[in-house]
Amino acid sequence: MSYTTRQIYNYDFYVASDTTLVKDIATIKQNPVTYTKAMGFTLRNDINPNSRFRFKFDIRSTGAPGAHIAYGKIYRNGVAIGTEQTDNTSAFVSKSEDINIGGWNIGDTVDLYTKTSNVALEVWVKDFEICGTPYKWEITK
Repeated sequence: MSYTTRQIYNYDFYVASDTTLVKDIATIKQNPVTYTKAMGFTLRNDINPNSRFRFKFDIRSTGAPGAHIAYGKIYRNGVAIGTEQTDNTSAFVSKSEDINIGGWNIGDTVDLYTKTSNVALEVWVKDFEICGTPYKWEITK
């Protein structure tokens, strides 16, 4: 894997934004017809359960436009937490989804899984990233 990262700290919580916290800049191609892990990250800190992150990635199908569908979905610890994202244009398309899933813990994995509608054609993904802005409560008198 090739990625850039920032430490995700134990702030009060994170809000979804376009501020990149961690990004895998690799390009992965595969052709499974069932969801298979393409890329992912392991969390090194506990995260407040009220946190909401934005997950982004680029996806494309191969072959003639409309020939088949490339699918992508976000998983946490091997369980789907995102909605199914698709492309059938044969050009990279950016996908983004805000997800709040309570109780992120040290060692949790967050992964991008992909599949294709045609085993003879590939799904490509790149630039998988987790985005958010730390929010710290402040009380003033």
